[in-house]
Amino acid sequence: MTNTYTRTVQTIGLLGTVVAMSLQAQTPQLPSRSHRPSSRIICDEPKWDFGEVEDKSVIKHTFVLKNAGKAPLKVGRIHPGCGCAVVKMDHKTASPGTSVRLTVELTLRGRRGPMHKTIRIESNDPLTPRFPLHVNGTVYTMAHMEPSLAVFHSVHAERSTEKEVRLISRKPGVNIARARTDSPYLTTTLRKDPDGRCVRLVVSTIPPLPQEPFTGDVTVETDDPELGPLRLLASVSVLREVTVVPRRITLARTTEAHVEQAIFILPGSAKTFRILAVEVPVGALHVATRKQKNGVTRVDIGQLQGKHAIDRGVVRIVTDLQRMRTIDIPIELLP
Repeated sequence: MTNTYTRTVQTIGLLGTVVAMSLQAQTPQLPSRSHRPSSRIICDEPKWDFGEVEDKSVIKHTFVLKNAGKAPLKVGRIHPGCGCAVVKMDHKTASPGTSVRLTVELTLRGRRGPMHKTIRIESNDPLTPRFPLHVNGTVYTMAHMEPSLAVFHSVHAERSTEKEVRLISRKPGVNIARARTDSPYLTTTLRKDPDGRCVRLVVSTIPPLPQEPFTGDVTVETDDPELGPLRLLASVSVLREVTVVPRRITLARTTEAHVEQAIFILPGSAKTFRILAVEVPVGALHVATRKQKNGVTRVDIGQLQGKHAIDRGVVRIVTDLQRMRTIDIPIELLP
């Protein structure tokens, strides 16, 4: 019985092997995906270093891109990397072994200092679908103001504040001849060095200043007509008498729930002040004010109700401040 059982098992195993080999022979063999012909984008010189160039220049360079693959190369979108670059390609397709040319034009006006840009080319190359090209160099100006931005941060509205900038020139012996500004809250003054040279400019604020931040353009002319006018931007933020938090109150339009709203008034240029009155919209049942540490005043408005509030209404705080006698905090009703 043992021999019969053994022969039966061997027969079944042999039949299984034959069937498996037969099925394998009948199954068509698909070509491996990795062996399909594909494109391959390469560039012998993918980096362009343009050296040191003046900011008035417009420069060009051509990259040669080759298809080193075995299928046609198809180029899609080209990302120039910045608004100063314009790219043009003579052909968007390249047969295996052929090349295409990509021309890059850079407008450097308004640029200064080291420049690093990456141009990315989308294609059907499976290995590098976004092929990078690199542009490096340094842009210089024959003359500029340093710093190019005069920042007045949280200055007092009733006091004059000044910032000094200097003329930096590659040409020796250049002086500031005159300067002007388009802002009624700024003025300019030339300041000479001990050797008589005039390369320093003082920008000052003219009080009283507005409460909101503002900017002003300063135009500087030198005694060298070849240089042309230089530009300087002044940015001014004014320290308010007080700062109010929050600046806006938001309520749900349909809510029937009563909301407690706290408003904090922080001292700024005014270290001491008094709240004379708080005018609240319909729906607020009580108001309380109290002094906290560091001169902060807290205003608590009780039982604000969205369904009874007035859209675009305000909470009005009346103070004894000189410039901020009334402080309006708008109310916005959300759907």
